[in-house]
Amino acid sequence: MRVLSCLLKVAIAGLAFLVAPAYLMAADVNIPDGWRTPIEGELNAGWRKKDANQFATVSGDFNGDGIPDEARLLISLDLQRFGLFVFLSNNSGRFRTYRLDIKAGITQLDAMGISKILPGNYKTACGKGYWECGKEEVPTISVKHDCIEYFKTESASSYFCWNNQNKSFKRIWISDWRKKHLQLCKW
Repeated sequence: MRVLSCLLKVAIAGLAFLVAPAYLMAADVNIPDGWRTPIEGELNAGWRKKDANQFATVSGDFNGDGIPDEARLLISLDLQRFGLFVFLSNNSGRFRTYRLDIKAGITQLDAMGISKILPGNYKTACGKGYWECGKEEVPTISVKHDCIEYFKTESASSYFCWNNQNKSFKRIWISDWRKKHLQLCKW
């Protein structure tokens, strides 16, 4: 019985260690002036129930430094815009904020979400044939660390991945809803 009790304490301590970084990180992130986190009523679309964070917050190691980072959808205080922001952490416990996208019209938030993309190889939109790959585009990407998928539900999707050389995020289109559906509807 003592062994079981000891194992339970070790398991709880391990779980607290795994949960603590995300909890502490969320508390330490400074939301930029003029922006706020969405409230429950703003994230009530049925498709959001499939994710514990309602596809509005994602944690991962986005720049590959081994320290957890966070991405969030935020709403402007004037309720005119929403945006995708990333908070990259560093060894000192501070965060650098990156504004990746801003959309006019808060009503679009109903269909927009974010999720974490794990390392791996992925076909891009031009690699899937949505359009011919341009000069700066490649048919496949090899993701070395976590990326952020920014998507419109049942529609277009892009990945924001950290570029170590430029020390910035690069947007890579993964799908384009319009072209895919136009091709399906040809008659």
